[in-house]
Amino acid sequence: MLTREQIGKLESLDFAWILAPKPRIRYTWEERLEQLRQYHREHGTFRIPRTNGTLGEWLHKQRQFYNTNDERFLKHRYPKMLEIGFTFTKKTVGYQKSWDDRFEDLVSFGRVHGHFNVPCPDFAKDGDHSNNYDANASKANNVDFDEAEMEKLRFYKWVTKLRYDYKNARLTKNRLDKLNEIGFHIG
Repeated sequence: MLTREQIGKLESLDFAWILAPKPRIRYTWEERLEQLRQYHREHGTFRIPRTNGTLGEWLHKQRQFYNTNDERFLKHRYPKMLEIGFTFTKKTVGYQKSWDDRFEDLVSFGRVHGHFNVPCPDFAKDGDHSNNYDANASKANNVDFDEAEMEKLRFYKWVTKLRYDYKNARLTKNRLDKLNEIGFHIG
């Protein structure tokens, strides 16, 4: 706490008691495109987390314009993004595989890999590369990824949920029998 004397001295110096907000820099769309091009040159990727400053948020908005078929965007800005090598992937909103489809994916995974230990995709892992789903899954939600990578994450989440449902006695006997038949052991 300041004394009256200290306050008086500060006021005699025209001390600003209220801090002015930092002015927000506004970039044109073309300047953002150039920033994106520069980011790609420096990092070798267009994957920019939304939490990585305003460029990540800007890129997310461009993807939204693409996914909603925004006419102005598609006519004027989309071609410019393609010119710098950026690619867009349509999101499949609302599509979920059935339990039986996921089960078939699991059977195929087991055939190819000889086990059912589905790894967490690299892009969703924490810096320590742990397979801790709870700690890492939200990280993937802050970055836009292509559909194939997102499918790997959805499959990983499904297998993780299988284990959770088993431990909490939420699997039907029919499903549990199917998993046992292919040698999928939960534990």
